[in-house]
Amino acid sequence: MDADFMEKFEPAVNKMREEINAGKAMQGMTAAKYKAMNQTIETFFDTVFGEGTACSIFQGSKNIMVHLEAVARIDEAQRAEKKQFNNFSNKYTQRQNSFQSMQGHQKKQRKHERT
Repeated sequence: MDADFMEKFEPAVNKMREEINAGKAMQGMTAAKYKAMNQTIETFFDTVFGEGTACSIFQGSKNIMVHLEAVARIDEAQRAEKKQFNNFSNKYTQRQNSFQSMQGHQKKQRKHERT
């Protein structure tokens, strides 16, 4: 997880989700909703990964399911990376806590030895 990337990624994801939800709630024709959601998703990809990324990914497709599938893949990758980070940091934290509790146990034993 690159901190600089996450600095761009997190606000862009939040904005995209808000705009997609707003698009779902739009009144009017379904085609207009789909176009708005497609544009939101394309803007997300260009914002996060660089201008032209959406064009490379979608290659002119205006199919909402293709766009939503791309978002689902980003979401899956984000969850997998977060899980990996949590597993690693929990392992480290558990070791740290274990070491500290062992130190506390040794201090107690020493107190008993002096009496």
